[in-house]
Amino acid sequence: MREIEYRVVDLTYGDHPIKKVTEIVFDEKGINQINVDYGCDILYPEKESILLQYTGIKDKHGKKIYEDDICAFKSGKCTYKGVVKWDDNLAGFGLQMTFGETDRLYTFSELNSMGIDLDTLEIVGSVHNGPRRFKEK
Repeated sequence: MREIEYRVVDLTYGDHPIKKVTEIVFDEKGINQINVDYGCDILYPEKESILLQYTGIKDKHGKKIYEDDICAFKSGKCTYKGVVKWDDNLAGFGLQMTFGETDRLYTFSELNSMGIDLDTLEIVGSVHNGPRRFKEK
C-alpha cells in the first residue's frame, strides 16, 4: 500500500510556492482548510490553492513524484517528457505526453509493461513553477 501524502500550491502568493500538507480539515461541504508545515493555514477555495497527491513513486534521485510534476525518461536514444496526472477512467497515475497532435496519458503500470524502468524517471519541473523548487525534508 502506498503512502497518502499531499502538497499544495499556494496561489495567494505571487511566486506560487509549493508546500507540504500536514493536515486537511473537512466540514459538511468538503475540504475547509489545509494546514501546511510552515506554520500557516491555507483556506481552501479552489481559486486560492491546488492540492497535489503523491503518486507512491520516487524518481531516480529519491524525490517523491506528485501530480503536476514534469518527469522525463529515456527509451533508446530518445528522451520523453510528460506531466504526472491522475485518470479516473484508468484508476491510476501516469504521464500525459504529446506526440505530434496526439495527447495521451500512459499510466505508470502501462509504461512499466512497455519496458520503461520507472526507477529511471526524473523530475525536471512542475507545471506550477518551472524547475522544481520544493525541498522535501
